[in-house]
Amino acid sequence: MRKFLLPLMILCLVCCGKNAGPEGGGSEPEIALDKPTGLAQIDHTENSVKVSWNAVVNALEYQYCLTEEVEGLEPRVLAMGTTAGTYKTLGGLDPEYEQKGIAYYVSVAAVNGRSSSGYCDPIKVTPGQVPPPPPPPPGPDATTVGAEDMADNNDYIHAFDDAE
Repeated sequence: MRKFLLPLMILCLVCCGKNAGPEGGGSEPEIALDKPTGLAQIDHTENSVKVSWNAVVNALEYQYCLTEEVEGLEPRVLAMGTTAGTYKTLGGLDPEYEQKGIAYYVSVAAVNGRSSSGYCDPIKVTPGQVPPPPPPPPGPDATTVGAEDMADNNDYIHAFDDAE
């Protein structure tokens, strides 16, 4: 499956068409850009993932490419586009991806007006059920007695001691 990723990432880069310069050829020099680093999944829902990466000096925006690999089939591009920030939420993923043999990959490239860094190495991302929030910490109730309660009720304890 990995042998298809490089051609697929090149296809993503070409299809986005962000390497073209301003109309008329302009005289702006190309500025070399580093590939984004630190690409990581930082959150997910049942059918989406959120990824982030480190900013690249001189980048005006970032191209992202989400691919889907199904065992036995060639990978396909599910989403690609641009964003000005260093994070992106990608939705529409199949919550039953594991049972269906699907793997999702994301890659990102830095872009300025005339050049692109090329895509960084893709990472595998995983949507999934969001765990329920943890239960609240136990608090005082009718069966809980704290040390403060005992100090306040000391008179009652002594009253029973004197009754005998």
